[in-house]
Amino acid sequence: MKGLLEILASTSEYANLPIQSGEEDVLRRLINHQRFSFESPRCTDPHVKANALLQAHFSRQQVGGSLQLDQREVLLFATRLLQAMVDVISSNGWLSLAFLVMEVSQMVTQGMRERDSMLLQLPHFTKELAKRCQENSIETIFDLLEMEDAERRELL
Repeated sequence: MKGLLEILASTSEYANLPIQSGEEDVLRRLINHQRFSFESPRCTDPHVKANALLQAHFSRQQVGGSLQLDQREVLLFATRLLQAMVDVISSNGWLSLAFLVMEVSQMVTQGMRERDSMLLQLPHFTKELAKRCQENSIETIFDLLEMEDAERRELL
């Protein structure tokens, strides 16, 4: 997964991603809170910025100002690039790698990691609420629907 994100973020589409003055500190803080670490990151590199913004999206970390606009651009490119990667990889018969790329594509679309609770796909669900549901053995949307109305109201 880490290697695929590095390949995705290293594409030429992100080469012109602007680095604003003073943005290096914000990017450094963002990088320090990501699941996949960076080895001696250069915060002035647009590819590092693209990787950090992708991972922030998966973690649902809020970014503000111009970073939010840049993140939107990164996500638009990522969707197209991942579709192209699936085409190329599947035409070569690399099934397991194709599945990995499709998983990352799903992460981009849903704004969540592959191991996050499925309940986070629901509007207004937070990680805390998903954790509370999991503590009550509610792990899927169907589990939530099968609850009695009074129990569901109390939980939510």
